[in-house]
Amino acid sequence: MLNRIIESHGIDPKVKKQEFFGKLIPFSKHTSDVARFEEVKKCVERIFEPKVLTFEIGREEAIYLYRQFRSITAPKKEEWNALTEEILAFLHLLGYRDEIRSHQEYTLMGATRASGFKLTPYAPLSLANGKITLEEAKVARTLLVISHSFPIFYNLPKDGMKELTVTLEPLDPNGNAEKDPRVLDIAKLTSLLKDGVDVREAIEECVVPNLVKSADYPYRRD
Repeated sequence: MLNRIIESHGIDPKVKKQEFFGKLIPFSKHTSDVARFEEVKKCVERIFEPKVLTFEIGREEAIYLYRQFRSITAPKKEEWNALTEEILAFLHLLGYRDEIRSHQEYTLMGATRASGFKLTPYAPLSLANGKITLEEAKVARTLLVISHSFPIFYNLPKDGMKELTVTLEPLDPNGNAEKDPRVLDIAKLTSLLKDGVDVREAIEECVVPNLVKSADYPYRRD
């Protein structure tokens, strides 16, 4: 649970939530886009929900404040930017980082932005480019827990099938994922984690067996 991570930093989630909301709510008077403001408010509120899992939230929730809500009127824009930076800093404190998937993992998702990392296909991008340390990458991947993949890479039909949930494997001492991503039963995984089962134990229990990787599986190792 994310609340446990927050508490491990000596922070009371309820107090922190009220602190953020005390700064957030006044902005409702400085926008005409009330519906979008409510969406943003829910994103912040979700960080502090008692049962929310670490992979159900992340820096993307805070970045959402920048990308999806730009209608704060002057002169409040500066204060709005300061608040979003504060939320980003809070998630950074908890261990979340940007681009912690590897080139292989991004390719499985269909992303092309990682094409410059072909020589280090199994290392998180932000680690490979020196933006974060190995320890930071390990913590961030532990929080994110999962990634996604097109079904075709596991020889499953794409018609009518959503993207698959796959593992973010632990990193070895060199900063490379220990093995290729494995397909997970996300419904079962979510249930186990909300019941308090250890993350690694839950993942092993939720790996979907007997799937064969396709011939064009990116950077396949077995």
